[in-house]
Amino acid sequence: MRVIAPGGGLTNNHALFINSHGKGIKAKHGVRYVFYPHEDVGAGEFFIEDIATAIGADNVPKIHNLIISACNTDSSFSAKEVRKCFPSATNIIHSAAGQAGYQEMVFQVLLADSSQIETLYQSRAADDDDFEIGKWPVPGCKKMSPYVATLFCPGKVQPYRQQKAGRELLTKVPLTEVIPATPLN
Repeated sequence: MRVIAPGGGLTNNHALFINSHGKGIKAKHGVRYVFYPHEDVGAGEFFIEDIATAIGADNVPKIHNLIISACNTDSSFSAKEVRKCFPSATNIIHSAAGQAGYQEMVFQVLLADSSQIETLYQSRAADDDDFEIGKWPVPGCKKMSPYVATLFCPGKVQPYRQQKAGRELLTKVPLTEVIPATPLN
């Protein structure tokens, strides 16, 4: 992502990229979503408030776009919870409920408009040491679903829309073009 985002012209867009694993864990008040690194990188579990603390109180208000490349297979991710720690965020991109997060799908978000993003399928290559990515399902493949964007109006607690995520959400778009016609239920 460090190469693809700037290489695709996505600079100075007030974005935070969180490239991590993610899952729900039992906590005092129910299930909480945690981020954790790949075992080759390190150990530990981090809540969104830990990440906000690491970013710093002076920098958190500057973040308007969050791109979270992590699984949501147990449907424990909450964009509203993320928004509590990043109150200026109007665009939170994440895996859909019940879906795994895949790098290839995040790359599509960084490089293509939402209308061009496709579901992809991952299968073992013929030599069994590698994977192949294709546009059509084959026996034994894994479905790689598109990421979604949960969108908030500035200062509002409830999101107004959820849609397929795409590059157009990471570029400067006048607020008048994203104000909702109807609220999200």
